[in-house]
Amino acid sequence: MKYDNARLTQMLAAEYALGTLVGRARQRFARLLQTRADLRRELQFWEARFAPLLASSKPVPPREVVWAEIEARIRRSTVTPIQPPVAPRGLWLWQTWAVAASAALVALSLQLYRYTQAPVAIAPPVAVAEPPAPYVSMLQAKGSDALWLVSVNAQKRDISIVAQGDYSLDAQRESLELWMIGDDGKPRSLGLLPLHGRGHLQMPASVPMPAKPVLAISREPHGGSPTGSPTGPVISSGPLLSL
Repeated sequence: MKYDNARLTQMLAAEYALGTLVGRARQRFARLLQTRADLRRELQFWEARFAPLLASSKPVPPREVVWAEIEARIRRSTVTPIQPPVAPRGLWLWQTWAVAASAALVALSLQLYRYTQAPVAIAPPVAVAEPPAPYVSMLQAKGSDALWLVSVNAQKRDISIVAQGDYSLDAQRESLELWMIGDDGKPRSLGLLPLHGRGHLQMPASVPMPAKPVLAISREPHGGSPTGSPTGPVISSGPLLSL
């Protein structure tokens, strides 16, 4: 990964500040922070910019069923204390115990012998497939401080969006629409963008994941393009970069 790419490091720092950079990508970036002062400054910038958004997030208490399951597991894992043996009352008890112990010892010896003679089957190592790296893009509106940080999970076809800044738009009459530009150059709609805060979209099944994906934002009538293609001005575009 080219960590000297200014646009990529901006997106990585923003994702790290939001907590959406996960797995090995987050571990690599955390290691780079220890030696790269420029990345630490970039991270501080995004932490300050996202502070109002993160401060407005409210903690979500766990559901009652979660606590009930935890308590049930604790009860199931409770160990029953071992009762001390009752002292024998006569010699015949000792003799009976000795015979039973001898028989158990013989049986155990036979089992151990069979176990040591049997070949040990070693299971082959299971290859754990690493989940595919997410794609990210940072789209800033022309002539505005508004920007959208877009993360795409190509495997789950999930799209996470964080909107920052202010974009002048009559929300009663207009919408911002997100487009995926395919390898054939044709734009395909991904849905409407939020103007503020966080949003989530599901990539339509009809939209393939291009080899070199590019995103674009257009200004459309309220509810989105009536034709299935951009009809208004494109206010931002940029590549989706793999982490």
